[in-house]
Amino acid sequence: MNLFGDSDYLEKLSLKGDPLERLEKVVDFECFRPTLNRIFKYDLKNKSHGSRPPYDLVLMLKILILQRLYNLSDDAMEYQMIDRISFRRFLKIDGKVPDAKTIWNFRNQLSKSNRGNWLFSAFQEKLESQGMIAHKGQIVDATFIEAPKQRNPKDENELIKANRVPVNWTKNKRAQKDTAARWTIKGNERHYGYKNHIADAATTLAFILKYNLQDDFKLNLEGNHATLAGHTFEHELTVARINGALGSIDANQGDVLLGWDTDEFPTNVFDTTLVMIEILENNGIAPGGINFDSKVRWSSFAPEDLFLAHIAGFDTYARGLKGAAAIRADKFLSDLKVKRYASYQTGIGANIMADKEDLESLTEYSLQHGADITNESSHIELVKSHLNDYLV
Repeated sequence: MNLFGDSDYLEKLSLKGDPLERLEKVVDFECFRPTLNRIFKYDLKNKSHGSRPPYDLVLMLKILILQRLYNLSDDAMEYQMIDRISFRRFLKIDGKVPDAKTIWNFRNQLSKSNRGNWLFSAFQEKLESQGMIAHKGQIVDATFIEAPKQRNPKDENELIKANRVPVNWTKNKRAQKDTAARWTIKGNERHYGYKNHIADAATTLAFILKYNLQDDFKLNLEGNHATLAGHTFEHELTVARINGALGSIDANQGDVLLGWDTDEFPTNVFDTTLVMIEILENNGIAPGGINFDSKVRWSSFAPEDLFLAHIAGFDTYARGLKGAAAIRADKFLSDLKVKRYASYQTGIGANIMADKEDLESLTEYSLQHGADITNESSHIELVKSHLNDYLV
């Protein structure tokens, strides 16, 4: 069997959207070759008597990546390379495939070098730099979440875009329809689903500072975007505040179990309390203020639901403000911070803050004073318990 004889199948795979073909386009695997050569120190010109030459190192690394993507054992990987034409195209194999023992030996040598995790991390970084993620056999655009395509008439789509539900939809039909997803064009390709936001406050600030735009722009931060970026909302506000870049917020929340932008009305008083602490620390928020970039859930289709949702959102932030004001008046969090970071006021801690230490000097300090260094518990569960006492 050869790949040239399977051209019809390969063409059909490409038309169906082979994720491995997409992976090959976004990652230059040859960039890993110098590192692999240093790790294995292979000299292909000096072959041992009677031994077969080693398989290409980049090929073997790609095999390990496939194993991780598809959760395959060594034996299963050997079988899949024989069985799956998409694997062979990705690996550029047109003959004998490495057996399970060869795969095991390669992984074992890579592990002994202590560079395996670095290589896989570098692979992930290259994917992320292209706005892609690899997960369970899929290579997907991290900025877009695909959804099942909806086959609605034009007049129904117009109503959906206006956040309205067609009156002729029954309860069962509404349960089967996704009214939040939208069509969009990205990279000359049409997608149906949800836009995902992966940039966080620190990344945006880095861009602004790099191009000297800090006097021209402030950040608008959204609760749901913070969740999607892997942060809490108050974390994002803190980053913006301490850099003098907090301009406005979109008051909403997302479902932490979903990987897209759901823009729910805020109802979590604990979260809004921490958000309002940051706004008070910022002496208010301007020029944009607090905006409700939110929408009701698909099952909330009664006309009054929009009013009730706004009232719930206002109440949630009002309660958060009352709790935040009480916490600041009691100096609960500020006193905790002073105590927690007291060691940075004297000795080695003060030197770190004054930028008088580097990794080499800190290593030397640790070796000399390791026995005297003690860690103190943050008692974080106790702190959160006390925060609950302020919720009103």
